[in-house]
Amino acid sequence: MAVYVIMIVLSPLFVYMAERIAPKAHPNTRYNVSYQRLLRVIFYFTALMIPVFISGFRYGIGVDWHSYVEIFRWVNQGINTHMEVGFEFLVRVIGFFDPNPLYVFAFVGFMCVFPVLIAIKSHSKNPALSFFIYLTLGYYFSSFNIIRTYMAVAICFWAFRYLKRGNLPVYFAFVIFASLFHVSALIMMPFAFVLRLRLKLSYYVMIAAACLALTLLRNPVLDFMAQNFGGRWSFYRDLFYWGSGLSVYNILMSGLITLGCLAYYKRISEKQGGIVLINTAVYTLVMHLTISIWANVFLSRILVFLTIYHVLTIPEIISCENKESVRLVYNIGIFVVCIAMFLMHTLLLGEANRIFPYQSIFDRA
Repeated sequence: MAVYVIMIVLSPLFVYMAERIAPKAHPNTRYNVSYQRLLRVIFYFTALMIPVFISGFRYGIGVDWHSYVEIFRWVNQGINTHMEVGFEFLVRVIGFFDPNPLYVFAFVGFMCVFPVLIAIKSHSKNPALSFFIYLTLGYYFSSFNIIRTYMAVAICFWAFRYLKRGNLPVYFAFVIFASLFHVSALIMMPFAFVLRLRLKLSYYVMIAAACLALTLLRNPVLDFMAQNFGGRWSFYRDLFYWGSGLSVYNILMSGLITLGCLAYYKRISEKQGGIVLINTAVYTLVMHLTISIWANVFLSRILVFLTIYHVLTIPEIISCENKESVRLVYNIGIFVVCIAMFLMHTLLLGEANRIFPYQSIFDRA
């Protein structure tokens, strides 16, 4: 527990200190690299390496940890794991130098955090707050388990600059690269068009109504298909039923963020990439309310790629408020929610998700 507390305190603090430094060119430096710029790099590097170290040098932490240890060994033994080619290539390259799977975890830890921090630095109105949200609301801890998916999520999130500018060919190139680690990244290609659409509020209501209709029709449709066509449809029905359900936390979180986006819709939508943040908030709420109970198994992957944008959307909403007292209330509320979720992920769900108690490769038995 202590190592996680140190992380959520120090990493955002270093980001905050880095952002407080105003880089100024030093007249005596040949390459115009000032002391302030160097200090910013050091602060950001330190903020990065704390969560990277905790993730990359963990031992037995995460539900899938032992499974991936076996996968790493199988790949280097030439056994076909049916994993994506990019991930297998990464494992083979690292295994060429040393077959110890712990080195792969170290590299994956870096790949899951570095792109996210770079995107936060480039696009967040409050990078320290965004990184704090990332570390506490479960995004960071998710990378302990779905590591291939989260590598893909981090790469797609890194490419946000191209998505918000409408440079879709470059964005698609990043998505294809991300799919080499997990094929689910390809869902962000059609979603790139959806997320850039400027819709009226009435259209969002119609989308929600359609999704609600799908939810109400889920059981009759699947039962009808299974009874009349049998076989494969029976398998699909069972798969759809597995894990389906509503999450009160996800609904509340997505709902509050969506309300914030609608409250400051004009100011957010006028900014470059603002409509993308609004749409990710709305669509995650719609999915959590409706489609997720109909086909949670598949759409949970889409939600992973969309909910990461909340780390940018929340500071964006706060920055749109003119009254300092209201912004203070917003910040306090976010801080309380983040701490509550951090305690839930580590203390209440930590043992079930195998992230608590923490153990590193240096103190394992």
